[in-house]
Amino acid sequence: MMKFQEALGNDGVKEILRKEICAGKIPHAQLFQEIKGVSGFPIALAFVTYLFCSKRSKVDSCGICSDCVKMSNLTHPDLHVFYPTVGSMKNTSSKSLFDEFRTFVKADTNISKVSWQIKNKMKTAGEIRVKDVAIINKILNLKAYEGEYKVFIIWQPENLNAVAGNKLLKTLEEPTKKTLFILISDEPDSIMVTIRSRLQTKKFKKTNTTTLVKHFQNKFPEVDLDFINF
Repeated sequence: MMKFQEALGNDGVKEILRKEICAGKIPHAQLFQEIKGVSGFPIALAFVTYLFCSKRSKVDSCGICSDCVKMSNLTHPDLHVFYPTVGSMKNTSSKSLFDEFRTFVKADTNISKVSWQIKNKMKTAGEIRVKDVAIINKILNLKAYEGEYKVFIIWQPENLNAVAGNKLLKTLEEPTKKTLFILISDEPDSIMVTIRSRLQTKKFKKTNTTTLVKHFQNKFPEVDLDFINF
């Protein structure tokens, strides 16, 4: 599932995101500013699920409608995810590796750049390429398949190469209606300044110990918490 209640911590950020959706006042481009050890990806997915959900409550998505099921499988046609890759400029892109990325996220939504690099035996951080932004621009000209919105998640935007970054900047300067961009990064100062200036920032905090204890008690009631170090 991809629900707010399942994304640990940062309740303040989640409340702001809920209010934006319920009020119909969603910034077209946002930066989810992570900190070390706290992934912004689970809350990003919960946010998009809540946006797409056809039976959402005031606090969360329903988890059972068609849109929620597709989001939980990362197969919703109006969600598009881009991230660094390595390899041939001609043959490699986020879309071409999405099956591998989907498996990676479904194993644990608290993804990190290090775990992505290890999984793919990447010797460098990789790049988000011109080809990726060309795909984004192509999708922008299409109507949403099932909902009102098209959503683009860009993970590690600090790794946009220079040409791709400039092309994305033009897209952010002239946003199309019902299109949302969520950029997720723990290195905001490394993002192109002109791009960063067009993003509304949501700053994430470390998850407190009390929240972690409750999570482990609910998920693993048989485990003695004395053996767990936080």
